[in-house]
Amino acid sequence: MEETRAKLYRGAKRAMAAIGRCRPYRLHLPIKAKKEYLVFGGAATPSVCWTSNAVVAG
Repeated sequence: MEETRAKLYRGAKRAMAAIGRCRPYRLHLPIKAKKEYLVFGGAATPSVCWTSNAVVAG
């Protein structure tokens, strides 16, 4: 447990030191997006995967 904590601490410290050198990730509009999620119907019915598509225009 202590070894994992030390590794996480070192990794987070390194990431925070590097964040100033990172360029922002920019997206150009419109963005085509797809969302998938599971709908659980209970113990008697099977789960259903729903998909919805959208365009984000700003």
